[in-house]
Amino acid sequence: MKIIIFGILILFISIKGFTQESVNSNGYGLILPKIDYQKLYTPEYQNKKWTADLVDLNENSKILRKIRLGDMEMFKKSSIQVIYQDLKNITKILIVNIEYMACCSNIEDYYFMVDKNNNLIELPEIENSHCDGPEPYYTYIFPNQDGGEKDKIIYVKITPNEKFEREKIEILKTYFWNGESIIEK
Repeated sequence: MKIIIFGILILFISIKGFTQESVNSNGYGLILPKIDYQKLYTPEYQNKKWTADLVDLNENSKILRKIRLGDMEMFKKSSIQVIYQDLKNITKILIVNIEYMACCSNIEDYYFMVDKNNNLIELPEIENSHCDGPEPYYTYIFPNQDGGEKDKIIYVKITPNEKFEREKIEILKTYFWNGESIIEK
């Protein structure tokens, strides 16, 4: 009996390395690639360009975008956040967050504005690295958020204090939204 339970446990653990993972939020999903962790260090896997599929779960998992992934050995987790902002012809904003972990944490954020026709308008990707203590990080501020301005998407560097509260906000770039396209100023 112990041998059967042990065999089932080994089978479960080895199958886990081949499963396809997904994360979903408010009708959108991120389908991650199948990884055979036993082959992770082979030349085939080391040179592979990994991608995840951002899908619309309300439209039979229609692929909306392919998102580039980094080092799958360091992959920790992914998430999708949906926010609603007051931007003309934009119904929502999807924020796809992909986190890698080694000594420090590297986080990639992909921002997609969804227009009234369900088209995606992509903002430039944001990368943040965090090691110890409160460190500066980069983000976008949208019109409905604290510090936001009408019809503007503001790219900022935020420096937190020792309590991880916003201490300083430095505006790096401002994008204007005219209802149809992003204009960089």
